[in-house]
Amino acid sequence: MKTKAAILIKQNTDLLITEIEIPKLSFGQVLVKMYSSRICGSQIGEIKGTKGKDKFLPHLLGHEAVGIVLEIGPGVNKVKKDDKVILSWIKGSGINADPPKYRYGNKIINAGHVTTFNEISVVSENRVTKINSSVSNDLAILCADVLSTGFNSFSKMLNFNLGDNVIIIGAGGMSLGAILGAHLAGANKVCVIDKYNFKIRNSLKYGANQSFCINEKIGINQNINKFKSNIDTTYDHIIDYSGNNKVIEFSLNFAKKISTLLTIGVMPINQKLSLNTLILNYGIKIIGSSGSNTDPDIDFEKIINIIQSRKISLKNFFSHSDKLENINKLIKSHIQGKVINAKIKF
Repeated sequence: MKTKAAILIKQNTDLLITEIEIPKLSFGQVLVKMYSSRICGSQIGEIKGTKGKDKFLPHLLGHEAVGIVLEIGPGVNKVKKDDKVILSWIKGSGINADPPKYRYGNKIINAGHVTTFNEISVVSENRVTKINSSVSNDLAILCADVLSTGFNSFSKMLNFNLGDNVIIIGAGGMSLGAILGAHLAGANKVCVIDKYNFKIRNSLKYGANQSFCINEKIGINQNINKFKSNIDTTYDHIIDYSGNNKVIEFSLNFAKKISTLLTIGVMPINQKLSLNTLILNYGIKIIGSSGSNTDPDIDFEKIINIIQSRKISLKNFFSHSDKLENINKLIKSHIQGKVINAKIKF
């Protein structure tokens, strides 16, 4: 059996869209047909080499999607044929199967435990979570990372108290999950910082009630003075989705002495965060997160219930949508800063 897929052949080049041969299922693997997949900033980072040289080229990409189970391999009992499932990079229960190896002509195409930029994918059992067939595809995709990481930042990562003030660096993509999460958790001030006004305006629909647009044409000290003149607040928590060292350093100027910086965005390998350690002596904590300790088997259902019961519209979470053949166009728009969230519809 073959499937159409987007392959990263070389960093900083377009993905190759072609057909590849699907391997036979082995122990703990699940065959899933995609309905829709989100393009995450992590994939942009893989293409651009944010973490450095890629040792696994050529390989498939994508780790947030919704689809339907076509077949299960030996040992799988978590899902069955025709189940609607969320696919996520975050581990749930089940077998952590060996990653599949696809073929393109005589070449081996590597893949992780989950890939979603292919129409049909071999996925590890512990990367799929069954959901009700009535759950919308958009909600399912967003549960895979955006909403789960954002909501659990407050319930599992931060010592968050009702009425706390929060800075969220970034107003699109992953950040929207934290903005909505802060609002639902009972934050007082939710200040969003970004360099794009259209993303900031969109964030106001999901709970942001303060905002600051970074002006890259002026120096950091001028931005600090401008912020102080417009916004008279100090913050209990800073959550960074940008991976931008300068904006993180900027935001720390407005943290309370006892506060927390939670880093979720990935900083390019050649950048460093510069700070005076006196702020650590005073009480600022710096912590990192990979998925905010999300448990897919429990948390996805909870999030679905919250969104559905409160009738929260997610339509403004996505700004772009296209088919797999046009994924390179979506990626270019992402890199140019034009995208809030982009999805592939199969």
